[in-house]
Amino acid sequence: MQLYLLSPLDPDDIRIFAGHRGVTDVDGLMEALERTNLFGLAQLPFDLEDILAVWEDLGSLDSRLSVLEHGLQRRLSPPLDGTGTLQLAKALDGARRLALAATLTSEGNIMMPRGAGVGLDTVTILPDWSEPERRELLERGVFSDAIYGMVRFRHRENRELLAAQALAQKLRSGRQEEIEGEIFRQVYGEAVIVPRMRPLLPWLILFDENVRKRTLALQPIIVTEGGDAARLPLDIRKKMLVDLVSNIATGESRGGDNGAIARIAQLDLADETLRLLEDHWDNDDVIFFLGRLAWQGKMVAPAMKLSPIVLDPARGIYARIVSARAVLAVGGPQACSELWSALNQSSKTLSRRLLAELVEGAPATTTSVAHLLRSLEATPSLKRYDTSGLSQAIHNFIDRLPITGDVVPERPLVGLLEGFAEFLRRSPHIERRECKVSKDFHWLMASAMHTVERLIVGRSSACFEPAAMSVLSQIPALRNERGIEDREYKSKLDALVPRWNALNDSLFWHTVANARAANAADAPAVDDDWAVSWLGHFWTFDSASFDRTLGWVTRCDIADDRLIALSRSFRTYAQNGRPRRWRRLLWQAVKGEPALEARLKMLMRPPASPARHR
Repeated sequence: MQLYLLSPLDPDDIRIFAGHRGVTDVDGLMEALERTNLFGLAQLPFDLEDILAVWEDLGSLDSRLSVLEHGLQRRLSPPLDGTGTLQLAKALDGARRLALAATLTSEGNIMMPRGAGVGLDTVTILPDWSEPERRELLERGVFSDAIYGMVRFRHRENRELLAAQALAQKLRSGRQEEIEGEIFRQVYGEAVIVPRMRPLLPWLILFDENVRKRTLALQPIIVTEGGDAARLPLDIRKKMLVDLVSNIATGESRGGDNGAIARIAQLDLADETLRLLEDHWDNDDVIFFLGRLAWQGKMVAPAMKLSPIVLDPARGIYARIVSARAVLAVGGPQACSELWSALNQSSKTLSRRLLAELVEGAPATTTSVAHLLRSLEATPSLKRYDTSGLSQAIHNFIDRLPITGDVVPERPLVGLLEGFAEFLRRSPHIERRECKVSKDFHWLMASAMHTVERLIVGRSSACFEPAAMSVLSQIPALRNERGIEDREYKSKLDALVPRWNALNDSLFWHTVANARAANAADAPAVDDDWAVSWLGHFWTFDSASFDRTLGWVTRCDIADDRLIALSRSFRTYAQNGRPRRWRRLLWQAVKGEPALEARLKMLMRPPASPARHR
C-alpha cells in the first residue's frame, strides 16, 4: 500500500494559484500574506480560496479577523444550489458550540449523526437541533470530509476563533464571573491561566475588555501567539510596543516571534516607533525589531530614518538588512535609487546578503540595473555553499524586468546582459583553452543564461549581439569545467535556441569563429564542424535543417566555411539514415569544386583504420 500526502503550497504555488483565480496584483497579495501572517492558511488550497475571495472583495488583507470571519461565513453559508435549509446564523451558532466543546474536552473528532466511535456527540452538544440539521452542519466546508463516521474542524485557527466567539457570547449573557473562573485560577496563591484555555485568549481579548486586562496583566506575550493584535486599542498596542522594546534593550527578551508581534504594526504607531528609534539608536537588536515594524506597518518617517543604518558597515548585518527593507518598501523608487547609490559610493566591499535585499526590493528599471552592476564590483566572490540568497534575488529581478522592443531607448534586460558579459570576460580566466570565463565572476553565468533566455522568448534582436553570443557560446565549456548548479536555475536554452533558426545558425557560426580565434598558429585549419560539435552547444541541426545547411555549401565566401557547411550537412545526412535523395543533393552541391568533392568522397568512403589490417 502506498500513502500519498499533499504538501502545503509554497510561495510559487500560491502565486500560480492566485494568477489562475484572476488576481492581478499578485505581488501585493504576497506582501499582504506576509505582513498579516496568513501564510499558514494560504498554504492550504481550501483556505486560500477564502483569502482570495476577501482580496477580491476588499482589495486588502489588513485584518486577520475579517479574513477568517469572511471565510467562515462562506463555508457555513447554504449551498448556492439551494439544497440546504440550515441558515448561516444558526450554522455559525452550532459551529461555535462544537468548537468550544472540542477545546474544553481536547477531543478533535466529531461523530456524524448515528455514527459510532470515540468523539464528540452532536446530540449532547446540540440537543435542540434536529438530526438533519446536525448532519447538514457537519457537511459544511468548515469541517473535513467524514472518515469512519467522524469529521474534524478543517483548520485549528478557525476552531479557536469560533470557540472564542462562543465564550464571548456567554460573557455578554451575564456569566462573566463564571467564565473568567474557567480561564483564570489561583494555584498556590499565584494567578495563572488555565492551559486549555490559552489558545482562545489571543482572540477572546479582542471581544471582552475585562478578560483583556487580566490576560495582559498576567501574560502579555499571549498577544503574539495568534489572534489579530492589530485590532487591539491603540493605548494597549503602544504600551505593548514600549514594554517589548524595553525588554529587548535590556536583554530580557529577543522580541519573541517578530512575525507575530509585528501584527500590531499600524500607521497610528508611527510616532511612537520614531521616538523609540531615537531612544535606542545604538542597539542593533532594537533596530532590527523596529525596522521590521516600520516595514510591515508602512511607516514612512520611521523607515526613512533608517537609511544611515544601511550605510554604516559597523552596524550588525541583520539591522542593516531590515533597515534596507523598510526604506525600499515605503520610500518608493527615488528613495531606493538614492540609498543604493549612496551605498555604492561608500562601500569598498558590499555584503552579499545586503545586496540580495536591495535587489529583491528594488524596482525593475534601468536605474536599478546600473546600481546592481556597480554593486557587483564590490561584491565578494562566491563561496561554496553560499547562503546569502543573492543569486536567487538576481534571478527574481531578471523575471521582473520588462522585455522591451528593439527601438525603445531603454532596454534594461539588454543592459543587464551586457554587464554580465563584461564581468564574465574578466581575467583571470578558468584555465582551459575552450573556457574563457572569469574565475571570480563565473557564478554570474546562471543569471546571464536566464537573461538571454528571456530575450529569446521575446524574440529580441539583442540575441544576435556580441553579449548574448558570448554568453551562449561559453556556457557549454563552463558546464564541462565546473558545472552550473541545476538547483539554482534550470535553463530552457537547449530547447529555445533550436526553435529559432536564425539564432541557431548564428550561434553555430559564432562558435566556429571562436574556435578559429583560439586555434594555435601552427594548428590545422578549422574546416570541420567536429571542432565545435563535441562540446555540446545549444545549436542543433535536424532533418528539417538539411536544405538550409546544404545551401551554405554554395553560398559561403570562405573556402573553409564551405567545408564546414559540407561536414555539417553530411552529419545530418548520416544521422537520418542516409536518404538517397539527400546523397544526390550533396554531390550536386560540390560539383565542380575539387576540394569539396574530395572531402565528400572521404566522408562517404572514409579510409580504413590501419589498426584493422594488423
